[in-house]
Amino acid sequence: MTDREPKLDVYLVRHGRSESNATSNTILGRCESSPLVSSGVDQARRVGVSLSKAGLLPAAVYSSPTVRARSTADLALQAAGLAGSGAEVVEEAALHEQDVGAWFGRVASLTFDDEVLAQIARSGKDFRPPGGESMNDVATRMLEWLDSLTVPFPPPGPGPVLAFTHGGAVRALVSRLRGWTHAQTYATKPSNCSVTLVSSGADRMWRCEFLALTADEAFTRRTAERSIP
Repeated sequence: MTDREPKLDVYLVRHGRSESNATSNTILGRCESSPLVSSGVDQARRVGVSLSKAGLLPAAVYSSPTVRARSTADLALQAAGLAGSGAEVVEEAALHEQDVGAWFGRVASLTFDDEVLAQIARSGKDFRPPGGESMNDVATRMLEWLDSLTVPFPPPGPGPVLAFTHGGAVRALVSRLRGWTHAQTYATKPSNCSVTLVSSGADRMWRCEFLALTADEAFTRRTAERSIP
């Protein structure tokens, strides 16, 4: 796939800092209702300002159903001047954070004992918490959703897709695309409101163009690349 061929760009934006981010020793996973804290609100607005500065007009906007992701999407669109302009946010379950199943709300330091750590070491990205998802499960649902965006190809309407999602979902997807080990995947921690770009051409082969840049870096870089004759 060359830069001259049609591409579908999907910007994956991790949500702003939320209350759940401050509880580092509690396993929360999806935690549907965790709101943004004040710094997270500021981060979300800066995403919108960066989007506006780069002159990017999204063809579609999606969000995980969680409060923190949807709030980030709404605040970003408002700051970009796109609220009410037809850029409506569509909630998409495939963008959810990893489901931790029966581990939800448990103390992390008490849960990850020697036996559990040994199970994780054996299973790697296929390890599932009881009743939850593995990293590979998350990557598969993310890829299935991305593939749905490419039918037909090229998609109707110009412009990229914006998707507001979660750190665990982003790293699981990128791990699949880049062939990372479990250790590489687990060590990757996309920061709040960082932006990751994946793209696909008519071959429907998804590529990670870059991972976890600031919104300014991400939107400016892609705009500059597209302007090169």
